[in-house]
Amino acid sequence: MGEDKIRKAIHVRLQRGSFPNKYGHSSAFIGLPGRAILVALAAREDIVFRKFFGSLFRVWEQSNKETPYGDLMLGAAGALLACAEIETLLPGVVPQRLVKSLQMRTLQATRSELGKLSRGENIYLGLAHGLAGYLLALEAAQTVFGKTLTSSFRAKLIEEIGVMRLECPGGAALWTVWSNSDAPSFQGWCHGSPGIGLALLAGFSMTGRQEYWQLAHMALKGASIYSSGSRTFCCGAIGKTQIFIEAYRITKDKRWLKDATTTVTGDKYGRWHNPRRRGFHDGRLGEFYLKERFSNHTLPLLGLGPLSVPS
Repeated sequence: MGEDKIRKAIHVRLQRGSFPNKYGHSSAFIGLPGRAILVALAAREDIVFRKFFGSLFRVWEQSNKETPYGDLMLGAAGALLACAEIETLLPGVVPQRLVKSLQMRTLQATRSELGKLSRGENIYLGLAHGLAGYLLALEAAQTVFGKTLTSSFRAKLIEEIGVMRLECPGGAALWTVWSNSDAPSFQGWCHGSPGIGLALLAGFSMTGRQEYWQLAHMALKGASIYSSGSRTFCCGAIGKTQIFIEAYRITKDKRWLKDATTTVTGDKYGRWHNPRRRGFHDGRLGEFYLKERFSNHTLPLLGLGPLSVPS
């Protein structure tokens, strides 16, 4: 399909709907902000796509008031991450009132999780629903908008994530899904060492802070030790492979590219895609995206705010 046909197809798809948010999800990964990122990417190439932003942001602001979620996968933290990416793509396009609202909601949700942790309650630790995801969103917003993450609050979050690690031989570390669990998780993007390593790696890339890198290195080493339980992007081998490619893209250390290749060739779950599914999570699109990044290591990984914007 030629570029003109692709542009026309995207335009038609965007014209179809009123951008509903049926399930209360409001993040870059599940919900309206993901479509807003698509519009921003399209508008970067063709100014005609900017006309969609008015209705998009109106519905987005309403859904932000209605969603009960605060985490990266479903809620305010993921929406804040999307705002950081869109603002990097098209400076000045994101309404400041939306940014301020999401900053406040994400900070409130993060403080709530820390409060639960201090009382001994069970909380998620990983990227999708836990402390690592909140930290990534706040750091991305601080990088792009400022006035989001104080040095002391950043240090507190990094410390709490670090305290929860399970140390392994050779300087590696693993994490559990829940704070009150003792069973480490070997999943992909969502829970455990791979996703936590990605969040910390992104923090290091955005700030240059060594406290990020020290934990990120341990998490990535831990992720390379064990196989995931599936082949999906979210929860398995494709996601882990993508994280290793991103580690190589950021650090230029070829050991991570080797780990990416080993993860692919060592996968024991058969075909990479489910032929009946076309989506990103467990289908042909996820496999295609992985192959694209293997052939071009400069392509950024999706879902990292300003780090996901092509140079």
